[in-house]
Amino acid sequence: MTAASPDLRTHQRLSLWGRIVLVWKDGDQLRTTQALARNVSTGGALVQSYRKVPVGSFVRIRSSQLFFLSGCARVQHCVRRGLTYQIGLKFFSHLSDRF
Repeated sequence: MTAASPDLRTHQRLSLWGRIVLVWKDGDQLRTTQALARNVSTGGALVQSYRKVPVGSFVRIRSSQLFFLSGCARVQHCVRRGLTYQIGLKFFSHLSDRF
């Protein structure tokens, strides 16, 4: 970060790497996609996926590698970066409240 562009995040982010699965409803259909967790904070996470997830979607997060990420979140943003999508998730309850 430069002095001209301060980090406006509420919580510090920690880099990580681990496979997760996102599950959400699209109308009457239940959708799933595999994703890769890239960083996490107490309030949210950034994940990378080959599949787009609609902004505003309520998602369930499942992971056998990163058990502490399992839970619910809302998609805050979904931006294409090359062949993948960077998906910003906001947790419904902070990680620190769950453990």
